[in-house]
Amino acid sequence: MRNCYGGKFRIRVISKRVLAGLGIIALLITAGCGGAGGGSYERGGTDYSGASGDSSGKPARFTISLATYTQIDKLEMAKWAQGRARQVLGNDVWLEYERDGISVNYGHFDKNTPGSKAQREFERVKQRYRQLELGPYQFCYLKQLPEPDPPAPAEWNILESGCYYSLEIGVYYNVPDEQYMTRKKDAVQAVKNLRDEGEKAYFFHDRAKSFIYVGCLPQSVIQRSQQGQEIRTLVSPIVQLLMKKYQYHENGQKIYDIRYDKNNNRLRLARQPVLIQVNKLAEAVGY
Repeated sequence: MRNCYGGKFRIRVISKRVLAGLGIIALLITAGCGGAGGGSYERGGTDYSGASGDSSGKPARFTISLATYTQIDKLEMAKWAQGRARQVLGNDVWLEYERDGISVNYGHFDKNTPGSKAQREFERVKQRYRQLELGPYQFCYLKQLPEPDPPAPAEWNILESGCYYSLEIGVYYNVPDEQYMTRKKDAVQAVKNLRDEGEKAYFFHDRAKSFIYVGCLPQSVIQRSQQGQEIRTLVSPIVQLLMKKYQYHENGQKIYDIRYDKNNNRLRLARQPVLIQVNKLAEAVGY
């Protein structure tokens, strides 16, 4: 399968089995720890991204997720949790910024097999988890780390673009059941193909997905005005043209959504791109 942005497409409706590869479920390695009791919090701990290998120098493939925070004060909560976990478990507690929140992780391990350091540390974490007081809805589990980012010019990263808006036109995600594990590489290649065609294209990698964007759009492309009790939103023709030009894709394939009309007739509608505000994306990942 060539990349869709290289000019060749294969059309399908994504199945539930493939969609299962999108989420955390595919990354759960071992049953998690039970939730801990709630506790107060304050600022503490120093944020760092973590080393790329374990203490032996081998590439890290696994870590232990202690908690994930998505609320408005997620950075403050995550930093407090990081400091507390370092007191209980040791120094190798690091923050992982994701599109939808911030994860607090412990350790870097090269393998997850019976008797491995990852398994031994996971048992220790389970025994001490309640001491961490990370919140009533948190739990811990062993998870696989994403593959390293492939080489790409910094300006191709949407967070480095300086754009106010951009149009999200596609996403790549690994599907282990189909032996597909190159989502980052393919996303970067998609951006290259688009740029070769003259588009301002960008990517963003989070822990599970890689997103593709086109257009570097100013704030003025969206105009809002109030008329009486109603707020009218006017969208620039530039945005409208991009919306018509691109259909949303997943893993290089056109995506259609199934809808039903008022007569219960089945309709297959092309999924539309999504206009995103870049600074909101940057805030969400703590950039």
